Amino acid sequence: MILNTLEKYRIYLVYVPLTLYWIFLFIATTVSVETLPTPRVSDKLLHFAAFAVLGVLLDLTARIQSKNPWIKSNHFIFTYVLIMIYGAFDEIHQYFIPGRSADYMDWIADMAGAATGVILLHLFLLLDLKFVEK
Repeated sequence: MILNTLEKYRIYLVYVPLTLYWIFLFIATTVSVETLPTPRVSDKLLHFAAFAVLGVLLDLTARIQSKNPWIKSNHFIFTYVLIMIYGAFDEIHQYFIPGRSADYMDWIADMAGAATGVILLHLFLLLDLKFVEK
């Protein structure tokens, strides 16, 4: 039921949020940490959460798009590989930003967050299907 609604309004409910979020994420990692307030939580938790959201939005996009059947049927693989590449790019990119650094543990937190986001989305959609079937 939810997936049908998302497919019907894919531009506004999935594509635009993914695009805006990804732009926000890139800008957030481009800003020097010296200009940002110090977070009260571990930066690994921030990486985890940020990439969990990215994983959900990207996997939704891969699931509902209709241009590429391979991506639609292999949305888990597509999402995870693309986020893995982007996470590595993001860490390398941060190496060149004053006050930031490239940290492989941040990349691992990114990957763990992405995997968790995709799995939680999958479970949520399964629950939605079971609810609709009753």
